[in-house]
Amino acid sequence: MLTTSNLDPQKAVRWMDFSAYGMKLKNIGFDNGQALILEGGDNNPFVADKLGFSKIDDDWLAPCRIVAPNIVKLVAPEARVMTVMVGDVTVFRGGKMPSIPVVPTKLAASAIEQVPLELRWIDLSQHGLSVKRVFDDGGFAFHEFVGDVAQEAAERLGFSQGEDGTWINRDAHLDPRKFKAVFPHSQVVYTHRDEVVEDRRSDFLKSPNPVSAPSPK
Repeated sequence: MLTTSNLDPQKAVRWMDFSAYGMKLKNIGFDNGQALILEGGDNNPFVADKLGFSKIDDDWLAPCRIVAPNIVKLVAPEARVMTVMVGDVTVFRGGKMPSIPVVPTKLAASAIEQVPLELRWIDLSQHGLSVKRVFDDGGFAFHEFVGDVAQEAAERLGFSQGEDGTWINRDAHLDPRKFKAVFPHSQVVYTHRDEVVEDRRSDFLKSPNPVSAPSPK
């Protein structure tokens, strides 16, 4: 859960900038969870809708997820990636989080199919750990530790603990150099997608005939 206690407002993160569309993307924290909010969504409701946001009262909200730039640009080509401070893109509202519908857009459905069959990945096997990229019903991904990771190590790498005890990181990319500083025996290796990507989407969002991106050369 996103709270003032687990937030480092001075941490720099890569973030999608929608100012060309008169909108701003932020994380919003409630007492019982978190979501994404697209401020100014009424300025371009077509793009907001295609990005998977729903109009709820006066807000454009979507389930919390990683916003993958290459997928976003399919519907918002003028959006760009910027480096911002966490405090600039985080809102704490409190109260009960509203029910946010899952929108089965082409944008969401295509995200996992963009992952190549082979990809360079951080290998933590010598430490008895692994990290997976998990796709949820939003169609985008978060990173999740698998194994008994120490709290200090997880937090140093930007992971926060959910109510179910899992350690999750919602940054778009993981930095191998930071992992090397915490786990000296880690290394980057080519890994098959099935070993590190987990599809937790509902069946109605899964493509019956997924088309995988080619493996990197």
